[in-house]
Amino acid sequence: FFLVPTINFIITNTIKRVSRNIHTIMMASDVCQVPPKPLLPANCQTKYILDKKSIEAGPCVDYDEIVYTSLIQTYLGLLCYDNAIFLAERLAAHCPQSENAIYLLSYCHYRSGSPKQARSVLLTRWLGRTAPASCSRWSFSPSVYGGSEANLERTRSAARYLLAKCCFDLGLYDEAEEALLRHCREVFFKAVSDGKGNICGAKVRGNVNDAMDKWILQTTPCPVPNGPAGLQLLGNICRKSNRRQRAMDYFRLSLKLDPLMWTSYEAICELGGPTESRDEADDPNEIFGVPAPTLSPRNDGADI
Repeated sequence: FFLVPTINFIITNTIKRVSRNIHTIMMASDVCQVPPKPLLPANCQTKYILDKKSIEAGPCVDYDEIVYTSLIQTYLGLLCYDNAIFLAERLAAHCPQSENAIYLLSYCHYRSGSPKQARSVLLTRWLGRTAPASCSRWSFSPSVYGGSEANLERTRSAARYLLAKCCFDLGLYDEAEEALLRHCREVFFKAVSDGKGNICGAKVRGNVNDAMDKWILQTTPCPVPNGPAGLQLLGNICRKSNRRQRAMDYFRLSLKLDPLMWTSYEAICELGGPTESRDEADDPNEIFGVPAPTLSPRNDGADI
């Protein structure tokens, strides 16, 4: 009964000791211009790496979160999922307003083979949370990399993609599609509104999907979470829900952004794209940028 509080106390104090060491070295490196290196406790044999970018984020960074994040990533790499989940739960308790902490906890559950638990974490602790009165809905404490808007948006994009993967694995295809496209649609229609009905230099008429597809390809970074991988997942969602043509459209979009997304081309082949369509999008020479092989003429009269 007394073991769990004791373990939590030991881990919390160990993390704080390491974070104090990082903060001390950061202060020294500001003067000496020496790249900082974290100091581990003498009895800690776990090897982990804190890159310079993650600890140069500025005075607003929670150094405990940096240490927790690095340890979690290390144990995930070692396939020690139970240990990674335990530390991720400690991080989420230590930094309850950190979106990075919630994402890491759900990611640990997904990697351990529990998409249902990962989805539950994202729905209740990320989408279903209540922001402080002084903040907007998505305005939370600084992330592990300093809380810049670009880094925060990358974390949110990764969380949307992870939520979609969880829903897809659980057979919740409508929910998976909504997780990937809801924010994308909001940005798209805002861009159309700001452009007074124009997007990418053209008037939006008729099929909104065509205009949105063109906008996705021309927008940097890609508004779909994880870009080509997100589009490939959308293709699989449409395929599972018997929307063959839309699935092929998403697979082609993913290939335009990443020609090495071989699974998208494989899916197009399985759906009959190259044989039933004359579209150049299905030509492997166009997709992969490899010229067609030149075959030697067959000599039927040659002696064998």
